[in-house]
Amino acid sequence: MDKTRLFSIIKIIWLLAVVAGGIFYIVKNYAIAADYIQKIELPKLVISFALILIMRTLHPHLVQRSLVLADSYLDFKQVFSIVSISQLGKYIPGGIWQFVARFSAYRENQLSYKEMGKSFVIENLWLVLGSFFVGIFFIFLGGPASLLGQFDSASPSNIHQIIAYLSIFLWILTLFATEYGVRSVNRQPSWLAALIQFISQTGMWVALGLSFTLLFQDIATLNDLSLVAGVFIWSFLAGYLAIFAPGGIGVREYVAVLLLSSLFASSEIGVVAILHRLLYSLAEFLLAGVSFLLNQKNKLAVENQSSSAAQEKQLNKV
Repeated sequence: MDKTRLFSIIKIIWLLAVVAGGIFYIVKNYAIAADYIQKIELPKLVISFALILIMRTLHPHLVQRSLVLADSYLDFKQVFSIVSISQLGKYIPGGIWQFVARFSAYRENQLSYKEMGKSFVIENLWLVLGSFFVGIFFIFLGGPASLLGQFDSASPSNIHQIIAYLSIFLWILTLFATEYGVRSVNRQPSWLAALIQFISQTGMWVALGLSFTLLFQDIATLNDLSLVAGVFIWSFLAGYLAIFAPGGIGVREYVAVLLLSSLFASSEIGVVAILHRLLYSLAEFLLAGVSFLLNQKNKLAVENQSSSAAQEKQLNKV
């Protein structure tokens, strides 16, 4: 059996394992969230799902720029397809399969190990620091009294806003530092590219945080909305760093319950976290399905083009 055929079989097995894992998670947890879904207004569910789709669509833009900084280039359609499909690997126990799938796709596109490693470091630096700083911004903008408890009373009244805006400044500084600090042969540093990344990546985390807050039945104030959004962004970060947990399952939900228990009942937070996870999983599988269909369409177009060229060559010979 040649390597190409073996690799195709492995890809099919991997795809089946991912789909099975996703279906198992959805079926297992749907019953828990079903009653709560009936209590939420349909427009809020739809908007929450749409925000998750926006978040997942902005992520490939981040990856594409990290590749450019690593002296490589793939167009957005290619990156969107690679990221959307490889992300499903996190539903397989082990926590590393999404990275294996990503690197495998990079190799198919002729990226060197140096380019892959450099891009991977930049991408994860942005993901970790972006979620950390944007999370701080929302938490301190909303007023973290419920999180800081007795220590909050000792802080000056305006210190929270200072910390919030300082976090955004540090986030902007991070993006400009990577744009101008990472050595590259095939590009010139661009302040506009760094600004676009700030807007795109910040929008990604804002969409994620708001998609979670919309699933609560009652958030009384804008401060509470800001606090909940920031806490969930941090919860997402905790799940992302916990590579031992497939997709951060369990970790993300635990951190959300731990930090928000002073605002909502733990049972409600847990159900909302599970419901958001279900919507998030459905969004990922939807985008992966779209990517798969686009790939099949592109392959068919290439095959038809090759066939037409071969027929034209034969006619020319005659």
